[in-house]
Amino acid sequence: MITRLPLLWLFALTACSALLPDVMPQGRLVRIDIDVTMSRDSRTVTLRFVGGADYSPTNPCSVKYAGWASPIDDKLEVAAVEVIGMRPPPGTFCTAEGYDRIVEVRLDEPFLGTTAVDRSDGHTLEVVRPPS
Repeated sequence: MITRLPLLWLFALTACSALLPDVMPQGRLVRIDIDVTMSRDSRTVTLRFVGGADYSPTNPCSVKYAGWASPIDDKLEVAAVEVIGMRPPPGTFCTAEGYDRIVEVRLDEPFLGTTAVDRSDGHTLEVVRPPS
């Protein structure tokens, strides 16, 4: 019986994971301050915001971001999350400039609504769509 327990446990985890909603990445929420755009097929949302320099393990001033989106009724909740933020060692200084950052999120189902809600502070943004 003990030899079957790991297989049964694996089955239980696999069955339950399908019932859990997508989880927002851990990290610091960043305000989406440029725009939220939707692809032609309404399944890929692009989040644009001002952030840090592109992540590089050798650059202590760089940042890595991940995106998250979840439709709630007729609104799309969105988040840009700083998942890796390098903290410069003492005596290292970073420039105080912002970079245009883009994060894409693939949705399970098409989103046809017109409003996104930024999880960082609750402000709403119009979902921009390509011309038809």
